[in-house]
Amino acid sequence: MAIETGSPIYCLPRDVSSLLRLVEKDKRIVFSAKSHPSRKDVERWILEAERWIDEETGQAWRTTIVTEETHSNLRHNRRHYTRHGIPRHSSAVIVYLEKRNIFDLSKAAGDKLEVWNGASYIDLVDTGTPGVGPRDGDYWVDLRAGRIELYTGEAQRGRGTIRVTYRHGRLTVPSDIHEAAKKLTAVNFLVGEDYIHLFPDNPQAIQQEVKAEAFRVRVAQIINRYKELIVR
Repeated sequence: MAIETGSPIYCLPRDVSSLLRLVEKDKRIVFSAKSHPSRKDVERWILEAERWIDEETGQAWRTTIVTEETHSNLRHNRRHYTRHGIPRHSSAVIVYLEKRNIFDLSKAAGDKLEVWNGASYIDLVDTGTPGVGPRDGDYWVDLRAGRIELYTGEAQRGRGTIRVTYRHGRLTVPSDIHEAAKKLTAVNFLVGEDYIHLFPDNPQAIQQEVKAEAFRVRVAQIINRYKELIVR
């Protein structure tokens, strides 16, 4: 099992402590390296909650990296139009990314748009020209929809292998996602016998489980509202 690292975004340890009104020696607990659980433990629980929320909703409210997402059996979109009275046509390879709300593809940020040319991958983020709109440049990205159109010869002649490394996510955490992360993390305290002494009234385990279940139900309600349903 991978160990979650980084800093929590959706909520903070003090939010969890405030929700549960945790105390130690008659004082509101402040998580630290010496507390039990430690601040690092609580942050890890929050990060695990964040990852679960992202996976369940198919979204993210933090910068998240997708590495080498591979696409095959690519769709070719041919358009016919008239320019200056002359019939013309254009062709694009369409890639629908697994995520939406992506960031501008940037070489400096480590993003890649790799097209297999039969011998090796060519990274269009490095060597190509991004378009400012459809049918412009070597490729164009609809950031909100997570849709890429590729116009280069390599993409047109390719045999279905395109790899994309990109970043996605919204940068503002909604209040209910904050609530979900906080309550999901709080369940660790409610179902753990090691932490019952932190509650001011020393409740019975059955009371803790009832509260934990109420939190789980509320989290499920929030998550269901945000689950992505994308029709391509």
